Amino acid sequence: MPIGIHHGPAFAFPDRIERPDGVVFIDDERLLERHFRGWIPGEIAAGRSPVLAVVASGHPVSVCCCARRSEQAAEAGVETAPSLRGRGLAPRVTAAWALAVRELGLIPLYSTSWENGASLAVAHKLGLIPYASHWRIGG
Repeated sequence: MPIGIHHGPAFAFPDRIERPDGVVFIDDERLLERHFRGWIPGEIAAGRSPVLAVVASGHPVSVCCCARRSEQAAEAGVETAPSLRGRGLAPRVTAAWALAVRELGLIPLYSTSWENGASLAVAHKLGLIPYASHWRIGG
C-alpha cells in the first residue's frame, strides 16, 4: 500500500456566527440513510453529536457533525448530498453546528485539504480564521 501525504489548513470560527434558518438537530442515524452511507446505530450518541442538518422532502440533505471531539474542542465533518451541492447548504449547516458546539462549551474547529475546493469555499464563506496547517502521512 503506497504511503500518502495529506495536508491542509485548519480554521477557527469567528466570535460572531450568524444563526442560519432551516437547520435541525438529528439524533437518529436512520434519518440519514437516504443520502448518507456508513452511519452506525448509536454513533451519534457515542460522540458524533451534535448533528445538524438541512432537510428537504423529509430527509436530511446536508449534515454537519463532530468528526473528532475532545473535552475542549470538536472538529466539523460536513457532507451534502451530491445532487444538491453548490447551493450554499454546507455553510448553513456548518454554522449551525458551530453554534451548537459552542453551546456545549466546546471550541468548534474546521480543517480540510488544500485540494478540496468545495471545503475551502465553505471556510471562506463563513469567514473562518486560519490558525494552522495539518499534516498526515499514511495510507
